[in-house]
Amino acid sequence: MAAPTFPPGRYGRRRAPRRAPRWVLPLLVAGVVAIGALLSWQLYRNYAGDAITSRVTAYTIVSDSEVRITFEVIKDGGEPATCIVRARSRDGEEVGRAEVPVPAGEQGRRSTVLTYTLATSKRAVAPEVYGCAPGE
Repeated sequence: MAAPTFPPGRYGRRRAPRRAPRWVLPLLVAGVVAIGALLSWQLYRNYAGDAITSRVTAYTIVSDSEVRITFEVIKDGGEPATCIVRARSRDGEEVGRAEVPVPAGEQGRRSTVLTYTLATSKRAVAPEVYGCAPGE
């Protein structure tokens, strides 16, 4: 479809559509890339896999209200950590939970073995280390 033609001089001077300066688009692209990079870095810092791993090496059911858990924490030697240990009953219900501080340990030694007695509300059959995080 052709653009309409107007009688000359009747409606004033027609202006061409105004274009943005050439520097606006590269500036917007650079801004979006910078914001994306900052957001990615922050998400990586918050959700990257921790350098702390743990595993239960042994456990003893002391009574219907206690279970003794021995677990190994692998982390940087000079850094303290906190681990959450928990126990479950036969039906899968969580019957005990505690935060266990892990000392910093010796520099250069990555493994720390801890034994913790966890109080439970009823007989536990499956103790586990739920997770560990850096810090005290």
